[in-house]
Amino acid sequence: MRIPFGRRAAANVIGRQITKDMTALRQAATRTLPPAVDRAGLERLCYDGDGVLAQVRARAHGETSHDEIDRASTQAFLSAARRMRDTLTRPAPRSRDTPERSTRTVPNRVRARGEVVDIRETGMTVNDDPRVRLRVRVFPPDVDSFEVERKLLVSRLAIPRRDDRVEVEYDPDEPDRFTFELADATPGLAEELAELAALHSAGALTEEEFQRAKSTVLGGETGPTR
Repeated sequence: MRIPFGRRAAANVIGRQITKDMTALRQAATRTLPPAVDRAGLERLCYDGDGVLAQVRARAHGETSHDEIDRASTQAFLSAARRMRDTLTRPAPRSRDTPERSTRTVPNRVRARGEVVDIRETGMTVNDDPRVRLRVRVFPPDVDSFEVERKLLVSRLAIPRRDDRVEVEYDPDEPDRFTFELADATPGLAEELAELAALHSAGALTEEEFQRAKSTVLGGETGPTR
């Protein structure tokens, strides 16, 4: 479905469709879900829909230009919402059906620790919650660290800050479509990171050694011996 965001009237039509989808998805989330529906996936879809709807409404009200609309995210949400609604309304398979007809593939989500590298305002809010551009460095347990970035809504009561530790969940095939939550503070972690930074500044650790030691600390393993 190609979205003609050049006109505000078109954005208004799309906004009504997204609102209809969000209402159906949220109502479904309050009920017992069919076996083929992953509740976490449904909740993530609702979360993404809030951000998409905010963009479309802003365009419909003339608050933004068509260049500021993330078309890819909007189209992806509409397609995902349609598939989810079809799955929610599809009759349950009979017991004699084969597993292939009744089993839905769930994306392989990975949880890892992360650190906020940068956060910037976008000037958009939904119910007083700001939409921000967030960049996070992820520290998976078995591979090298990497950075991901996306625009998303955050609670105005828990806005992340640079250097905050977070728990990240992502699909390895689409890491930029990640979700996160602020990690609980670990006693002594801030002090240990500060010590590493001081050693790095004093020249006792090279940049490579500093980054490796920092990754080890954030990964919850035993830190380097000093």
